Amino acid sequence: MKKIFVINSGQIFCHSGGRFNTTITSLTIDYFTNKEGYEVRLTNINEEYDPEEEAENFTWADVIIYHTPVWWFQLPHGFKKYIDEVFTAGHQKGIYPSDGRSADNPAVNYGTGACSMGRNIC
Repeated sequence: MKKIFVINSGQIFCHSGGRFNTTITSLTIDYFTNKEGYEVRLTNINEEYDPEEEAENFTWADVIIYHTPVWWFQLPHGFKKYIDEVFTAGHQKGIYPSDGRSADNPAVNYGTGACSMGRNIC
């Protein structure tokens, strides 16, 4: 069974209700739950979440799909905060063991840490 983790990161604030990303997320969830062979988990960054549980979702999933707007050429604050909290919680717990550097040569291999977990995310 293929494990799909879907993140709705359409941040709700002021005049932006996040409706577009909610609609796309709903269509994604419907697509995978109505097909055999898929198990789906969903997170909405606008709802309360536990970073430890979210880190487990990342390591559980075969595929991670996130729906997000781009604001001023960047991720929305809420999604960036989510990533920072979850990846910090997942350090040495399956998301990544290190950033790839070593004390012997700290300027080399920065950013290669995820490769050593045996996951195809490089």
